[in-house]
Amino acid sequence: MTAGSVLRLILTGVGMALASTAAVYFLKTAVAPASTVEGGLCRQAVVVLTNIRLWIGLMFYGIAAAVFAWGLMRTDVTQMVPVAMGISLIATALMAVVVLGETPPITRIVGMGVLVLGIVLVSSA
Repeated sequence: MTAGSVLRLILTGVGMALASTAAVYFLKTAVAPASTVEGGLCRQAVVVLTNIRLWIGLMFYGIAAAVFAWGLMRTDVTQMVPVAMGISLIATALMAVVVLGETPPITRIVGMGVLVLGIVLVSSA
């Protein structure tokens, strides 16, 4: 695999991860207000479906899918999927800690370290 191919693989993974992470953020902030709504599932659904953040999140998922499809046109599935999904999982976890203030347990942090190692191995093969 050439250096250009590895760079393209990583950049595609990062592009997908950024769009996917933005989608998760907007979806999380769209559904959060519904957790305090009284009156059942239908009222909660209305709160979520009328929240612009839901639609922005879905738009970002569409962008992530387009970037992922572009990467699949140029790279083997066995490389693109692990790299893109791994980078996306790590980016989402970092966003949850930095932006949403979540505190992952040590087992999750170790798991993310294993993901980074896997991304390095898969992208260099």
